[in-house]
Amino acid sequence: MEKLKVYLRDVYGELKDKTTWPTFKQLQKDALIVLGASIAFALVIKVMDLVFMNAMDIIY
Repeated sequence: MEKLKVYLRDVYGELKDKTTWPTFKQLQKDALIVLGASIAFALVIKVMDLVFMNAMDIIY
């Protein structure tokens, strides 16, 4: 049980003192980049789906 306490204390110390956390502004910017990339990938997949669906309709 003592090892667990030491481990948790060390983890807390790492998160508190040695981890750099992004600012709220940076977090917003990064979230918008992820959102934009997700939408772009979704659109590419949708277009590919439509192309293949139409190709299969023409073939069969």
